[in-house]
Amino acid sequence: MRGPDVPLKSQQREGTVQALRTPTQSKHAPVKTGVAVAPGRTRPKPNPGKQRSFDAKHPLEVVITQVGGQWTIQPANNLKNTMLARLNTAEPNGQKLYEVADSEWHDRGHVAGKDHPPFIPFPPQHHCPIVMLEGEYVRITCDQVCDHFEISVGRDDDVNQDQDFPGPDNPFGWPPNTSATVLGGDSLLAQVSIPAVNGAGTPIQDGPREQRFFKFMAVVTFRDGTHVDVDPDGFCDR
Repeated sequence: MRGPDVPLKSQQREGTVQALRTPTQSKHAPVKTGVAVAPGRTRPKPNPGKQRSFDAKHPLEVVITQVGGQWTIQPANNLKNTMLARLNTAEPNGQKLYEVADSEWHDRGHVAGKDHPPFIPFPPQHHCPIVMLEGEYVRITCDQVCDHFEISVGRDDDVNQDQDFPGPDNPFGWPPNTSATVLGGDSLLAQVSIPAVNGAGTPIQDGPREQRFFKFMAVVTFRDGTHVDVDPDGFCDR
């Protein structure tokens, strides 16, 4: 049954949100509950200098494809410079966003050998990250001939959750351990969740920005019944 928070492109066959065939398992212990928030820490307010660019009519196009014989999930070619420019934006502390993200990765702790986010060193040489703002729309397609594909988005388990603000399991408000099934030639449109804010504009609940680091995971099934797994990274900002 299609989830209520997963709008689909009009005039296309509907993708369906369903239980994953194999639920993802975290490499880390579950985030602690009941832990007091560190003194002085609050969720960051929306940055007025960062405007949403992708709405339902003109979404961020994400493509499951092959590059040099390797399967990947990436922004459409005409959006790659936009994604890199977002990561290179100056933050209030004077650092670039990719530098802030790298510091957050280290502060939260990470899997041995995964010392940096996938887009470090910057600019990345091989894979362009999917950089989303809360509230934006993302349209996911596969440009290769296939019978169908399944897409899910979950936490990047190479980095620990933030102990104060763990954020959601995925950026689109889907239930945990679910995936969307889309027929070949069709696409899936989803909106990045927006957290509620108080009168001062400070979020009063976690949004995708609190988790920050995500994995897009796809299983592409071909007409002969064979399939391929694909799992590049995504990143969320506010």
